[in-house]
Amino acid sequence: MKLRRKINNPNGFSLLEVLVSFTILMIGATMLIPFSFFAIQKNMYNKRIVNARSVAEQFTEQLRAISYSDPLIADDSDTTDLYDFTNPDHIDSVEAENFLYELKWNVAENVPSKDVKSICISVEWTEPGLDTQKNSIAFITYKTSAAR
Repeated sequence: MKLRRKINNPNGFSLLEVLVSFTILMIGATMLIPFSFFAIQKNMYNKRIVNARSVAEQFTEQLRAISYSDPLIADDSDTTDLYDFTNPDHIDSVEAENFLYELKWNVAENVPSKDVKSICISVEWTEPGLDTQKNSIAFITYKTSAAR
């Protein structure tokens, strides 16, 4: 009795061989599903970071275009809170690509020198499904009283 079958079987694969190989293939594909969900989540997170950065850059350009005495960049007379966003000088909300971002900025007048306003801008958002985790990016820009 032969234990080995010929590899060059003219009849092809048996139904059992096809089912076993298909089952192995499906188990392998099922193992890859969590990786695809992880990749989708990271892709969405990175998209939100890019959007937040774009919001911050656009707002920075708006602040650079306004006058030195505009109330939008008024200081609350506390020059030590430039990086403290728990109680910001100003706050606003911006929607970008159907997602809400919280825009906060602090102003410190005469920092780092006279007639210069330092403006620290923070863009914060909460990831869906992670209600307790806030994400943020921060920018700093300067506004001088001198005309350009």
